Amino acid sequence: MEPIVFLQSDVKDPYSLYEDRLWEGPIHKDPDKALWGIYGYEECKTLLSHPLTEIPALNPGNKDGLNEYAWLLQDHFVRISNPPRHEVARWAGIHLMTQMTRPSIPAILEGLMQRSGKHGEINWVEQVGKVLPVALMLKSFKFNAKDSEYIAENIASLTKIMSPEKTKEQVTEINTIATALFPIVRRHILETHPYPDMVEALSRGYDLDKDTAIAYVVSNLIGLFIQGYDACRGLLSPQQPQSGLADKKIMGKWVMETLRFDPPVHNTRRVFTGDISLRHKEIKKGDILFIILAAANRDTRKFDRPRLFNIERSNDDEHMTLGSGPHSCLAKYFAVQLTTETLACLFEKYRTVTLADANMEYEPLVNIRMPKKIIIDLK
Repeated sequence: MEPIVFLQSDVKDPYSLYEDRLWEGPIHKDPDKALWGIYGYEECKTLLSHPLTEIPALNPGNKDGLNEYAWLLQDHFVRISNPPRHEVARWAGIHLMTQMTRPSIPAILEGLMQRSGKHGEINWVEQVGKVLPVALMLKSFKFNAKDSEYIAENIASLTKIMSPEKTKEQVTEINTIATALFPIVRRHILETHPYPDMVEALSRGYDLDKDTAIAYVVSNLIGLFIQGYDACRGLLSPQQPQSGLADKKIMGKWVMETLRFDPPVHNTRRVFTGDISLRHKEIKKGDILFIILAAANRDTRKFDRPRLFNIERSNDDEHMTLGSGPHSCLAKYFAVQLTTETLACLFEKYRTVTLADANMEYEPLVNIRMPKKIIIDLK
């Protein structure tokens, strides 16, 4: 039996594995661990919203040795919080998203594309995927050039704060960046309209002291930068062009079907805080649930002919890639809009966009299927 948990870099075609598991049944248990692989659509959706599921502790008791600023960040991220703190963190995240301005994506993309290499070839991941989402957010939240440069240069290293396994060198780097970054973002929040009002509303609404309210807002703004660097660059992965992709309406459908058919995020974890019987399987308190969203997107009980890429699919907006339940992605509309506008702009500007190297290699990650590089030729 193939393992339930694997590195995406080690598997050429995870979808065949998912389909085999779905054919055998929607739920499987690792025989050597208290770990369950959840593959079915309805099962994934049920467990993501179940009141007895929680996010597993990422760094219990600060075993990693994060310093004051890094621990403050990690302790307030909405992505890894559980009730009752999750409600407060989610409020902060939602209100930050609603206050974003909308800078010109074509203008940012044009600046990045001007650095193309010989013969119009560029490494799309390095030149655009890793840069554009964070650059757009920094402009949206009105950061100045100096602070934007520091954040853009260090966000890749800071993403390691979300890793359950960190080296001593990574912890040292995280601590150094957090010590500089937290005060930068805190100052920006306190000095930039309308964020002081947001802090005040959060403080009043949840009976928090001002410093705690500030910590929630600052941490989740930095959390959005981390998500932009991690997840958005995975979605910003153009395949071979098709007719009409410069049309935003068609591109929007293409993005939604890509999120179902070949998404960047493949799985997420939960821990059960009680006992439950599901599909005649007995899941016990403390068991880890490995919820495989990319498998749910290929469930024939939900999607007709799921192996077929079809932008006219009537229910592709019901994909599980961006989650479900209390921890559904806060930035899902931003991510879809960002990807749609960026790729539509790319295909409008260039007559021909082709992959220069079709042999894709992926980062050694468990939950995200992230290409290491995408070399495209532009004409």
